[in-house]
Amino acid sequence: MQPGIIIDAQMLRIDSDGLVLESIGEETFEIYTKPSPEYPFEEGKITKLFVWLRDRDGRWWGSLKMPSIKLDEVEFLTLADESPVGFFFEWGLEKNLFCPLSHTIGIVSRGMILPVRLVLDEVTNRLMATMKWKKFTREADEEFYRSLEVDVLVIEPSDLGYTVLVNQNYLGLIYENQIFKPLRAGQKIKAFVNKLREDGKLDIMLQRPGYGEIDSASAELLDILEKAGGKLMLGDKSPAELIYNQLNMSKKTFKKSLGALYRIGKIEMNENSFWKIKENKGD
Repeated sequence: MQPGIIIDAQMLRIDSDGLVLESIGEETFEIYTKPSPEYPFEEGKITKLFVWLRDRDGRWWGSLKMPSIKLDEVEFLTLADESPVGFFFEWGLEKNLFCPLSHTIGIVSRGMILPVRLVLDEVTNRLMATMKWKKFTREADEEFYRSLEVDVLVIEPSDLGYTVLVNQNYLGLIYENQIFKPLRAGQKIKAFVNKLREDGKLDIMLQRPGYGEIDSASAELLDILEKAGGKLMLGDKSPAELIYNQLNMSKKTFKKSLGALYRIGKIEMNENSFWKIKENKGD
C-alpha cells in the first residue's frame, strides 16, 4: 500500500487516536482517521477511504473525505497558508497539502489559485504538491494522431493563444485564431489534436479538424435547425458574434457546415437565413 490511493475499508473501532478502519483485500492494514460528525462510526460499515500518510510509528492515516486532486494529476488549488519551509494548499481534506519551497515557482501568496501536481516524495514517501509540474510532463508520440479527442486542462494565456495540459501529461497549445469561445485557467474541456509537433508538444483545436470538424458541426447545426422549427435567421451576412451567441461556433465553421448541408440537399439558404428542406415521403 502507498499514499495517494483510494481503498475500500471496514470500520473497526474508535480508540484514543481516532477512528480505526481495516483495509479489505488479501493483505489487510489498519488505517486511522480523525472522527467526524459527517461520517459517524458504525461497526462493520464498509466505506471508501483515501490513504494519505504513513507516520513515523508506521501507522497508516486516511480520510473519509475525497481530495480534489488525484495522485500524479494537475489541478488548480487555492494557496491557504505559508510557512518558512513552504506553502499549504486546500485539497478537500482535514489537513492542507504541503508544497516545499524547493517546489515553488515565482512569488506566490495566500489566496492565489495555482496549478499544482500531486506527487509522492521519494525521500519521505509522503504526498506533496509541486508547482514545478511541467518537469513531470512527457513528449507526445504517434499515439496522438490528428482529430483524436483528448482531455484538456486550460493552464494560462500565452502570446499565441492558451497553454494547455493534455491528458494530464502532455503540453499543448490552442492558437488564438482557433478560439471561438471564452477560455479560462483551470477549465476542463474536451478538445482535438490538430498536429503532433517535432518538439513533442501538441497543437490542439476546440473542434475536430478537417472533414471531421465539418461533419460534427454540420450534424450539430442540423439538430439546432430542427429544434428551432426548421428555419434560422442566420446566413453568410450575419455577424460572427451573433452566430457564436446562437450556435456556439465560429463563423468560419458555420459557413463550412452550411455549405456541407446545402451540397447534400439538407437545406436551402440565402444571405440572411437558411431552412430545412422537407423530405418527400413515399406514397
